Amino acid sequence: MLLLLHRYLSFFGHLLLEVFFQQQFKTQLMDMNQIHQQSWLGQDLL
Repeated sequence: MLLLLHRYLSFFGHLLLEVFFQQQFKTQLMDMNQIHQQSWLGQDLL
């Protein structure tokens, strides 16, 4: 019983971590894209 509970907890913990990291990665990528677009706009203005 305890082993099963441990398995569930580790599984859900892993799932949560994965989702969290994916969200972080996505936001970082979006930030990088925005910075890239801004730099392109800056070059166009120059």
